[in-house]
Amino acid sequence: MHERLTQWLDLPEDQRLTLVVISFNGEKQSLILDLLNQVRRSDPRLEWFFEDAREEPVIVKNLENIQGDECDIMLFSITFGPDMAGKLTMNFGALNSDGGEKRLNVAVTRARQ
Repeated sequence: MHERLTQWLDLPEDQRLTLVVISFNGEKQSLILDLLNQVRRSDPRLEWFFEDAREEPVIVKNLENIQGDECDIMLFSITFGPDMAGKLTMNFGALNSDGGEKRLNVAVTRARQ
């Protein structure tokens, strides 16, 4: 994502795309936020994308609370791995719950591209 945002910096501001990152659970959301904060500290030019004053700053949400957010691109983080015991549980957070497909549909349809 760092590379993509850096490329967008070469565009005029009015042509830079907006981005929402969606995780499938709160733990992944927190990890993504932490990693993005590291990237922002290492490359202050990227701060433009995260400024609260922007109409649509980059945001990171989990599937459970994506309602109503719209942007140019929705980036889904679908990475899962084994737990501490080495077991892959196949638990995809809200997607596994009743109505999970509706939440996914809401997220997909909020992307303009």
